[in-house]
Order: sequence, then C-alpha cells, then structure tokens
Amino acid sequence: MAGLPEIPRLDFSLLYEAKQNGLSDTQARRQLAQELLNSLSSYGVAKIVNHGIPEAMITEAFNMSKRFYGLSPEAKAVAKHPEGANPHRGYARLGLERTYGLKNGTDDLTTRVDDHKVGVLARLRCFNEDEVTEYSRQESFDIGTPTDCSNANRWPREEDLPGFRNTMEQFFETCHETMTEIMVMLMQVMGISTEDIVALHSAKAHELRLTHYVAVPAKLIENGKKLRIAEHTDYGTITLLFQDTIGGLEVQNQTTGPEFIPILDASPTMIVNIGDSLQRWTNASLKAVVHRVVKPMRQSDDDEAILPARYSIAFFGKPNRDASLSPFPAFLSDERPCLYPHITAGDYNQSRLLHQYNHTQA
Repeated sequence: MAGLPEIPRLDFSLLYEAKQNGLSDTQARRQLAQELLNSLSSYGVAKIVNHGIPEAMITEAFNMSKRFYGLSPEAKAVAKHPEGANPHRGYARLGLERTYGLKNGTDDLTTRVDDHKVGVLARLRCFNEDEVTEYSRQESFDIGTPTDCSNANRWPREEDLPGFRNTMEQFFETCHETMTEIMVMLMQVMGISTEDIVALHSAKAHELRLTHYVAVPAKLIENGKKLRIAEHTDYGTITLLFQDTIGGLEVQNQTTGPEFIPILDASPTMIVNIGDSLQRWTNASLKAVVHRVVKPMRQSDDDEAILPARYSIAFFGKPNRDASLSPFPAFLSDERPCLYPHITAGDYNQSRLLHQYNHTQA
C-alpha cells in the first residue's frame, strides 16, 4: 500500500552461528538487540528470520494443527475448552470467542490513559447468536505448560491424532526458550536486569494457540467492516506469531496512525509483537500494537469469491500470574509519572478473558 512504511526483517543468523561455532556473540547480540528495540519502538512489531526455531519443527506444528481441525466434531470435543473464560485450555469451537465485530471506543479493562500517549483499543461488542454463527468463523486450540497442575492441558485422544501432544509440548518449550532469549536481549539494550525478566516468566504461564479461520464467502469479510479478528492488543509480554500465506494480518501504524500496515510474511518468518504487560512495565515507552485480521488486500472483490481457510500459530508469552504489572522504576520520573496502577498479571489476564468470551458452551 502506497505511503505505508516497510517493516524491516531482522536476521538472527549471526547470533546463532556464533553460538554454534563457540565464538563470542557479544557484538552480534548488541547489534541485533538494538535493531529489535528500534523495530518494536517504531512499529510495535518485529519480523525475525533465522530465529533459531527449526523450520521443520514449525512445519510439523502446522501439519498437526491442520490434522486436528480435520477431526470430527466429536473427536475435537474430547478436548473442549473449559466452561467459562478461564483457564485458557483446549478446543474452542466456532463462535465461542468474541473476535468478531467492532465498536469504536476504548477498552475499560486496559486502564489506559489519553489516546495520544498510548493508543486506543477498540472494544468488541457482543452480537446475538445469529451474528455469531455468520461472522465468528474461527476455532482455536490452546496449550499451556505441562507443569501447570492448576490449569491442566486438554488433549484429543492419542489414537485420534498420534504425536499431536508430543509435538505441541516440544514446540511450547522451544518457543519459551526463544521468547526468553528475545526478552533478555531487549532488556540488556534497555538497561534492565535480565535476571528479573527471566524470573518474571519462570512459571511459564504462556499459551500456545493454534487458530483455524474457516473458509467463508469473501463478501462476509469486507475490509474495515467485518473482520476475521477485530482490532485488539495481546495481554502478555510479547507474542511470537507464525502464519500461512493466506494473509489478512494488519498492524496499526504507531508512527502516524490510524492506518494499518499489512504483514504478509509467512512461516518460517517469526513475527514478534508487544503486548499489554510489556507496555505497562515500560510505562508506555514500548506500546502494545493494535492488530487485526481482515480480508487480504490481494483477495478478489468478486461477490462470489471464497476467502480461503487461514491457519496461524501464536505463542503468547506471559508473566507469572502473581507478577505485578506496575511500571519498572527505570521508566518512572518526574517528567514521566506512573501511568498504570498495580494489578497482577493473573488478574489482568482474567479480566480480559472474561470480556472476550461467551460463557456458555453447547
């Protein structure tokens, strides 16, 4: 789209090549960390290639995701999402999550300040059941750490999908390691204790989400009117996203706003975006990026055209549930007073989930 900035791709190969060869990665790390900070500061998002997660592992995760969504409704329902909004585990059927529709305004759960300082998050409105059926055409599967006994994972039967659980548990752990590496680099260049940031994520309270947007008539997903996912920010620290080639992901331009920038990069490129928790910790020095999924720009305008199914995998890196989301002291001063009151990451996550989910399941 003419006039919109091109978000650069960051190549992490130098960092990992140095590690593999037993060489110091200090210089490469410092350079990449600064480039990462520049991208996140300017756009709220970064595109990373050669990030260290094997392409074969990503491909297998996508293959398993597609096989899961190809199962019968009965087989998928074995791992159905718990009643209510939390815990965020297992299979969420079509229409369970309120990701459709759009209403202007701010989300009162984000406790944000003036929009010129932080940005406005659109509020999702609740449609009636007919509208849910027509527009909310996505299903998802959420996975947490295997060590979270209070919020146990829900899995399909092994005989229905052999290897699914093992593949996803390994992918979860690899994403945790990658997220930790990225956060350590980011904190180093910002002058924040890396030990603290690692400790704040030690419980691995993250979520790995497999999303399937079902094929729909393109006329139902008109750009800017009806969306596959309405404008929103993520709750956590950072999100690692992998997507297929269908397209439709857009991020709001944080430099000039309010227009959106298409993100066309497909797997194995990893898209990293800032979430609400990191925005709070940095006292809005880094801002959570508003993003959405719409009808792709290159999609036919034919009223009879079908918008193909879309698959994505997102790793939502989240703080420990008892961690405070109050800004770090390094980001507070007389010139920049605290923008956010104290709330734990668990309470903040719960408040957002309750807003996002319908509370009944069929």
